[in-house]
Amino acid sequence: MRTVHLYRGGEWLAGPLEAAETLAERTKGLLGRVGLPGRAGMVIEDCGSIHTCFMRFAIDVVFLAGDGTVRKIAHRLSPWRFAISPFARRAVELPAGLAGELRLERGQTVELRDRGPAA
Repeated sequence: MRTVHLYRGGEWLAGPLEAAETLAERTKGLLGRVGLPGRAGMVIEDCGSIHTCFMRFAIDVVFLAGDGTVRKIAHRLSPWRFAISPFARRAVELPAGLAGELRLERGQTVELRDRGPAA
């Protein structure tokens, strides 16, 4: 699975984010994990809705349009919940509280880049 990093205005925000692109990767998502370390997460491609059924921890979900515009943010989504953004192209799943810490808001534009911050 390839990884990407989340940027806004040239500033690194989060990563590495696993890019779930295949049906198998998208179906499994974060299931079976006990949490997300640091600013790590997952990007689910071609995704306008997610669920947290069978998950063990809460997450923030940032739904993006095809051009990277933030369409919706579901903050601290606990297990057994659903979030929907009908015209979103991607869902970025982050540790609970990180979207607020990063001051992500609807209407902002973010980028997904293959390379993270310089080591």
